[in-house]
Amino acid sequence: MSKLLSEKKYQLIILALALYFLALGIRLYKISMDETSADELHWLVRSHEIEKKYKAGNYAHLTTHLDHPGAAPAIIMAVAQSIASAYNQHFSLKEGNEFYIDRMTAARVSIVLFATLVVPLIFLFAHSWLGFAPALIAALFVTFDPIHIAICRQAHLDALLTLFIVVATLLFIKAELGIGNLKTRLWAGAFWGLALATKFTAVGFVAGVCVYRVLRALIVWIKERRVIAILSWADIWTLLIGHAVMGLLYSRMWWHEFGILQMRHVKSHLADYAYEIGLWLHLHSILPILCAVILLGLAVYQLRRSSESLTKRPLCWPWHLMLFFAILLFIQTLLPAFIENFIRFYTRAEQLKDVPHLAYGNVRPRIPYGYLTIYYSRLSELMQLGTLLGLFTFACSLRRPGPVMAKQFALLIIVVLTVVWVAILNVSPKQTIRYIIPVIALSSLLVAYGWESLVRACSKKIKAKSVLIYTVALGMLLSAQAYLVFSISPHYLVYYSSISGGVKGAYRHGLGIANVGTADVLAFLQKQEAIFEGSKVMHLIGDLEIFRDTVNRLFPNINYKFVSQSGEAYGHNLIVFWPYYQAMQEHYRQEVLETDLSLATKLYEGVYGNEPLVTLYRFPFSDLTKPIVRKYVDVPRSRGVGRVGYYLNNQRAEKSIGREVVTLNPQRDIKGYAARNYSIMLLPGAVKLRALIGIPNDIVLNSDLTPKRYAIRIEMSRSCSRIVTMGELSKNEMRWVELICSSDNSRDYQVAAYWFGNVPLILEEFEIVSAH
Repeated sequence: MSKLLSEKKYQLIILALALYFLALGIRLYKISMDETSADELHWLVRSHEIEKKYKAGNYAHLTTHLDHPGAAPAIIMAVAQSIASAYNQHFSLKEGNEFYIDRMTAARVSIVLFATLVVPLIFLFAHSWLGFAPALIAALFVTFDPIHIAICRQAHLDALLTLFIVVATLLFIKAELGIGNLKTRLWAGAFWGLALATKFTAVGFVAGVCVYRVLRALIVWIKERRVIAILSWADIWTLLIGHAVMGLLYSRMWWHEFGILQMRHVKSHLADYAYEIGLWLHLHSILPILCAVILLGLAVYQLRRSSESLTKRPLCWPWHLMLFFAILLFIQTLLPAFIENFIRFYTRAEQLKDVPHLAYGNVRPRIPYGYLTIYYSRLSELMQLGTLLGLFTFACSLRRPGPVMAKQFALLIIVVLTVVWVAILNVSPKQTIRYIIPVIALSSLLVAYGWESLVRACSKKIKAKSVLIYTVALGMLLSAQAYLVFSISPHYLVYYSSISGGVKGAYRHGLGIANVGTADVLAFLQKQEAIFEGSKVMHLIGDLEIFRDTVNRLFPNINYKFVSQSGEAYGHNLIVFWPYYQAMQEHYRQEVLETDLSLATKLYEGVYGNEPLVTLYRFPFSDLTKPIVRKYVDVPRSRGVGRVGYYLNNQRAEKSIGREVVTLNPQRDIKGYAARNYSIMLLPGAVKLRALIGIPNDIVLNSDLTPKRYAIRIEMSRSCSRIVTMGELSKNEMRWVELICSSDNSRDYQVAAYWFGNVPLILEEFEIVSAH
């Protein structure tokens, strides 16, 4: 019998490994070719900072720079980047070499290697209490879930948060079914601590467990007429282990100036009071430490005398309480900010319910119907239907007479945790599919239970070859789920269920659609580069920072200049256009592109989910039959000069003027480029730049500002510029100053104005016309 059991265990491990490598292959396939996301750029910098601190020997401050939980993923990504750096150095590989591993790829691969463990662990844990077939189906559903694949392929937090929460839940279920398995509970607490160190949302796990415990006691009392404990000391020690693990990952968690709490200015009178008590204990440490040691010794002695389990003896709770108080007193005396920081940590978590969802500087509105909409739109059709089947089957099983079975308790934990997690997050206006990935992975067990129950019931109705029908039906089910994945590959994050209307439905309902296809556009440009003449300037209706990072990683040799587009397009070489970005800006009444795209030639269109999500256009050169007028000039904020809202002649500029002004004051601003405009592609010949400039009326000029004093330099390029002096300007009116430039070839002009920092000025608009 033992030999048979060992063989079965061996087979299960082999199957689990096969599932892991299947899921790993899907998630790693061309992972380096994915375009960068804004969040990845943040975490790449944060994790790299950990690597630098470690190499510098600054171990006490490894995570003090993190202004967001995320210690666990940041440390993992830092280790991966360090390994990649050592590998490149060992083989003398540099950026652009064939086998060079860049930091982004290293960070992504490290996340995938760990996050994919969710798949085999779900199978190995669930098969003993849910059954072999449902556990296998659940693991395969996670394997072929488009959103889980997309999250795993990012150098971000949520994939690892999913792993930690899933493992903590599976261990907790095992402990529940093992009746008081303290060791397993403590391991569950440790993984919950890792989750808490990864994201504030991990508090939902404890809330879900508490609700489950109440419901479990209620169900047992109704069905079996017996009373069971809602809370045990094993649960309390599990909770404490979780907090200990979380705290250890933050180097200075127990310091009064702990980074995240100070940077976020988390205020709490209770935390201040806790710190004052801790400080008093620290200054009078001999007596508190002596008391702590005596209480600790007495509690341990009494607990060791118990011949029963520490969690089952009815009268051992005072000794547990004494042990807890002794440990707390000892740590609080040595580290005065111990309790304070935990209070501030949870105060910050509570504050997040009011934090808005920002996207490109705009506050995104709350999603209609919250996470119900997200479930409906982002979960695959088979998972949606499987969830309903699973809930129905589970509810029916609870109505049957007899005691509650292990399978029912396990499913109850998953259902309650999912509902509580989503309910807590639904309070916040910031709602996204990433935040509920942990419970989506867990709900795959409920989905598998529902589908498997339906297929088994139907196959039993057909007595002949029921096993064959059962197997074929499940195979078709999983094949359909796999088809959903590969139909959206490699842009898994733009998956929307056909029930909700797909990507088109997402557009219609104003849901957030990822800007995808950057790498595809760049690959097209690289192949077709020879056909484009003139200067290579590309204007983006999208995220410029993400585009540039993708270029640097994947296409370092591509010969283009990238600028962010705003206003009307004139003589541009190329424009990359993401319709979602444009739609989002229009929602906030910010006009990004005022140009009729029908005037341009469409060169490339990336279609995903039967919808064009990225398009490459080429605009014709402007013949300047009409002047090119810019409504405003772009002022670098780093120069200290502002855009819009200054006063013109002691009155705010009226909308009827149709211009936005930039004021320059030597007492406030520093010298430098005060105005820039976007690159403009023009045909060969002479062109004239006209700039509207004046001196503010309410400014008292210094006596040394003679007419010959340099005021500003206007330029269309470094080789074509002119200096405007004080004598050419007036305090009474705005004046046009002109500059003529010419070229024998079509070229890219970048209009700019350099301020010398000694003359107060007002700048309004640029105008470009033909010089003939």
